[in-house]
Amino acid sequence: MVEFDPGDPESIVAGIVDAVSAVAEIDPVEMEPLYRTVDPDALSGVLRPPNAGRPRQGDIRVSFEMLGLEVTVWSYGRVHVSE
Repeated sequence: MVEFDPGDPESIVAGIVDAVSAVAEIDPVEMEPLYRTVDPDALSGVLRPPNAGRPRQGDIRVSFEMLGLEVTVWSYGRVHVSE
């Protein structure tokens, strides 16, 4: 499990790449780019905290497959990768 700063889009992407590369045992530089699997901007937009004054209605969880692995990302700042 990898943690990231949900308010920082770059941290979200880095967290996903770090988690997938660790489980797949592959250098992140050698991995297929994340954008070929999921739109990083859209994913960051969904997971980022809401604007001030707009409470989140529960946590958001997004799951997708990458490199044959199940990737789950939570809006509170965690990434879990499983085979």
